[in-house]
Amino acid sequence: MIYYLKTILIFVWLIVASAVGLVWALLNWGNPKSLRDFGLLFSYGALKIAGIKAEVFGKDKIVQNSPAVLIGNHQSALDVAIFSLIAPPNCTIVIKREVRWIPFVGLMFMAARSILIDRKNRSQAMKEIKKASRRIHDENLCVGFFPEGTRNRSGIGLLPFKKGAFKVAIDAQIPIIPIVASSISPLINHQSKRFKGGTIQIKVLDPISTKGLTGKDTDRLMNDAHKEMIAALNDAAPKGH
Repeated sequence: MIYYLKTILIFVWLIVASAVGLVWALLNWGNPKSLRDFGLLFSYGALKIAGIKAEVFGKDKIVQNSPAVLIGNHQSALDVAIFSLIAPPNCTIVIKREVRWIPFVGLMFMAARSILIDRKNRSQAMKEIKKASRRIHDENLCVGFFPEGTRNRSGIGLLPFKKGAFKVAIDAQIPIIPIVASSISPLINHQSKRFKGGTIQIKVLDPISTKGLTGKDTDRLMNDAHKEMIAALNDAAPKGH
């Protein structure tokens, strides 16, 4: 019963936060800061409902108003709430195009000029990725990716990465900054229908330079980031109440 109640409350809070975020995004059309503000509002309520607190390490490695590609592990619908805690004001996000159809949420993401990609249409997705590379320097942006491309519901390790984030970083010659959140599955288990309060760790890892790299280095950059994030995840453990 508690599981279903909390799930419903989080969804309701998402709609409320998105409605407020939509109004704010419309008033600040095209400003990515409105997306970060929505994320913090959603985070405030969603994490309280879920009974989750966060310990953040290394936030100072994200230099304010400095372009970068931020990559994080993708576990649940709460990832936006979790990673908003460390996102700088100039950060936009690459997210699947289907989000457009969620009431308020889709319009809010579009008003904030988030980068929506069609994962089923590779050529169109690559065009959007190219646009992202151009926008980074034109608008001094950080761009957030979930390079696994889909949720890792097991909460164990990482799924294989897709190349988009690494192509953008190399094209723009800006650093990749890996970020890991400890497994949320011990605290929220959808199979056993359980919410258990606790604390997760969010770790910002050292930036990985892309200066002088070319497209030929994409696979190596991707594999290096994957290894570093796996090692950090092995050291990050949630704490139950």
